[in-house]
Amino acid sequence: MQKIELEISFFGAFRKYERTGPLRLTLAAGAGMAAVKAAIAEALDPAASDLLKVSALADAQQVLSSAHVFDTSAQLVLLPPVSGG
Repeated sequence: MQKIELEISFFGAFRKYERTGPLRLTLAAGAGMAAVKAAIAEALDPAASDLLKVSALADAQQVLSSAHVFDTSAQLVLLPPVSGG
């Protein structure tokens, strides 16, 4: 089974969970958004799980949908929801 590497940078409320740089995960190619978020949740403090559920992942071009499938390695950002206007 082919593996992919995901490098995830944190922004906003997630910034406090970034220890020594981006989070690096190794997952099976074809992993879906739910699997990626589950792997992130496992790597972070359990207190972050509720925020993670309502947050988005984005690559350099776009915010990724919940149906996104990760077939290749990627650099991502984790974006918490924002309020204000």
